Amino acid sequence: MKRLKQLRTLVGRGQFWLSKETGIERSRISLLENGRVQATAGETAAIKKALQTAMRGNVAEFSRHV
Repeated sequence: MKRLKQLRTLVGRGQFWLSKETGIERSRISLLENGRVQATAGETAAIKKALQTAMRGNVAEFSRHV
């Protein structure tokens, strides 16, 4: 998950938020972002869902201001 940090910051969210949304410990998210551990299939699915939801929220917010 080398791109996790890049994707997370792209949607403007921190590790604490991602931890809360996914149920994954913040320290494990740090390890994932730094390539020190590999995500399980369940973690990958939870992270994907959280980031997609955040991205949709950002697009909706942007659309309101255009």
